Amino acid sequence: MKKRLSLITHVCRKRLSRIGLAFFVFFAVTLVLQVALVTLVARFLPAWLDAPLFVWLQSLAVMYCAAFPLFYLILKPLPTRRGGGRCLSGLDLAILFLISFAVMYVMNIIGTGINLLTDVILGRSSSSDANTMVAESPLYLTILFAVILGPIAEELMFRRILLSRLLPFGERFAILVSAIFFGLYHCNLAQFLYAFAIGLIFGLIACRTGKLRHTITLH
Repeated sequence: MKKRLSLITHVCRKRLSRIGLAFFVFFAVTLVLQVALVTLVARFLPAWLDAPLFVWLQSLAVMYCAAFPLFYLILKPLPTRRGGGRCLSGLDLAILFLISFAVMYVMNIIGTGINLLTDVILGRSSSSDANTMVAESPLYLTILFAVILGPIAEELMFRRILLSRLLPFGERFAILVSAIFFGLYHCNLAQFLYAFAIGLIFGLIACRTGKLRHTITLH
């Protein structure tokens, strides 16, 4: 019995370590390529640095075109399990949208308040790069990258690739861990709080329905 338990523990650690490695590679490759791209553009085409299209491309295109495939390849060998069985109606989606929006709004207020308090204590001003990008970009770029491509890529990454490889450990564990990673993915406290909360809701939806289109729509 002890040997079997030890073997199960070893397998779990090995799988979770692989998930940690996948995220480390994802963020490391993203950072290295973003720095390299900005350095090259600053050297040869400095006028592009402030162009909204380049800002979006160096932020997201590098992430999803280079780092994301590596993330998937690292996790591909792990066993998967898919949830499913329930279909959501239009009314269900509308109710879930209102719940998600309310949760996001409240958690965003809390996160923003913590940021403001930190700024006062430290005597500095902080701002979200994502908010700056949206504010300074043409509407069509915001719709393309933030409303269409971003949600599709993030839901595929967190509620399909990651969640399905965490489900063998149990539904609650899978939802919680995927939500934590989803929050950390946003790289700042204000966004972490509401992304984590939304990640819990979206993870539950993905587990119960098995359909990615629902969470993409809500996202």
